[in-house]
Amino acid sequence: MHVFERISDFRLWRRQELAPIEYVASLGGLHAGHGALIEAGRSRGGRVVCSLFLNPRQFGPTEDLGRYPASLEEDIAYCEREGVSAVFAPTPDELFPGGFATIVRVDSYRGVLCDRARPRHFDAVCTIVAMLLQIVDPDRVYFGKKDYQQMRFIERMVADLHFMVQVVEVETVREHDGLAMSTRNRYLSPRHRRVAASIFKGLRASRDMYQAGHTDPSTVLAAGRSLIERQPARPRVEYFEAVNRRTLMPVTAIDEETLIATAVHVGGARLIDNIEIAGPDRLAEPTGV
Repeated sequence: MHVFERISDFRLWRRQELAPIEYVASLGGLHAGHGALIEAGRSRGGRVVCSLFLNPRQFGPTEDLGRYPASLEEDIAYCEREGVSAVFAPTPDELFPGGFATIVRVDSYRGVLCDRARPRHFDAVCTIVAMLLQIVDPDRVYFGKKDYQQMRFIERMVADLHFMVQVVEVETVREHDGLAMSTRNRYLSPRHRRVAASIFKGLRASRDMYQAGHTDPSTVLAAGRSLIERQPARPRVEYFEAVNRRTLMPVTAIDEETLIATAVHVGGARLIDNIEIAGPDRLAEPTGV
């Protein structure tokens, strides 16, 4: 496995690589959710490239950049075990040299879900992903549905800017009790970890209400939100909403195009999750170690 820190070194390798490039972008702190993205890329028969870059620009001033649980050595070892062909692990100075003054902004999907509390976050995400797509030049790039809003931003950017890359959606990978795999799960104490498992149960409770014939959003959402809020340790629900899964705009009636999405603060962790009303009713099995 090749490991590159400099753009010029990676591009030299990329110019010599004739096989299709399957790309996974990450902040580091790799887990089985990333493993599912890597496996999805590997299954296409190409060469998997994984970037490890803890992007400081997508963290707000009061967020967890300083304690984000990522270890470069551990992440490189994880990639090697998972059959990754090349790792791109640049420093912030390599990607953002002095005088850097460009922002990529997508105007869709604004004012809803995570964008309300993190209004500049997706600008930073789109900017870094655009940069990395230019550098890596992949055939396909893989994103998990847990970060549903991020996935829609990236798809819109790729389409609007005519990137020659296919965005591949991968199902959320969950723990045995339904908790979505996340690097931030490492913040959870055993007590908070048990509480966090209620997030997916709440999402399923709302979907059960729809499947029982209810289409009024307030009724459907109340079932799931209340299940989470009555848990011990006082989880704080930042939002629990029903939106169209393509536009991410709020819906007036629940239908098969609806996404139920939530952000919940448990202990020191902000956890996001979602469920497609008409999506698969299975737990995506963890992959990797």
